[in-house]
Amino acid sequence: MRVGRRWIALGEDTQGLLVCLDRDERDTEDWFQFETREHGAVKVSVNAEESLRITLELFDTDGRRLRFSTSGSISSRSVERTELPAGVYFIRVARSGGQGGYTLRPVFTPTPSAASR
Repeated sequence: MRVGRRWIALGEDTQGLLVCLDRDERDTEDWFQFETREHGAVKVSVNAEESLRITLELFDTDGRRLRFSTSGSISSRSVERTELPAGVYFIRVARSGGQGGYTLRPVFTPTPSAASR
């Protein structure tokens, strides 16, 4: 799990590609990680080429799945989780059919402090 993961920036697009490499080797998933430095909410969106069917999952640092998405169009997914403590989180983009490229974007919104309300 999480082999080949790469760090991504919050609020920025990251490009990925999931394809059949050959008859015996398949590129079926990509793992990404990001860090939040304060309490807040995160929304992760992925938009893929129409030829790529995907699932999207969000995990905490202990490997517990926090959210997953298989609804929506087959090439566009999003997951959202509120009340996240500061920490490292992981995103899994998995190919359930087809092949092609995708764009992933995690957005973090800090929880307003009691002093600023």
